[in-house]
Amino acid sequence: MSETGEPSQPKLKHSSLLAVLDNAFVVPNEGSMARDQCANERTYLSWLKLSCTIIVLGFTIIINLRLPNGETQPSIDPRYTRPIGITFVAIGLLSFILGLVKYFRNVRLLILHRTLVQAGWFSFLLMAIVSLFACTIMLIVVSSDAL
Repeated sequence: MSETGEPSQPKLKHSSLLAVLDNAFVVPNEGSMARDQCANERTYLSWLKLSCTIIVLGFTIIINLRLPNGETQPSIDPRYTRPIGITFVAIGLLSFILGLVKYFRNVRLLILHRTLVQAGWFSFLLMAIVSLFACTIMLIVVSSDAL
């Protein structure tokens, strides 16, 4: 207990990278601590699922995107599919790293009994970028069908 009567909060010391990644803290389960930790893990798993899906989509586009058009040749020129696929893989890797950073930041805040409320501007930006790439792919498909 501190002098003001509030429970003392654990101090976090990060002397090495291993100390940063070691989250084996025992904190009292006051209020909704267990529920918040489970919600944080679910959010991390959602980021992991999103990143894996985007990476698999990117590799599918890189390998050879074949759309059914009655021909044996690919319906989209490989000059277009390779950069789009690489971009999707890069976005997937970035979303994985972002989810990992958010997870560890939220674990640290939970240990300190703090909360972070944000509007989620990055989520809107990520959704806009993914939508832009989806529209680009649709335009390429439509333009290749017109030729």
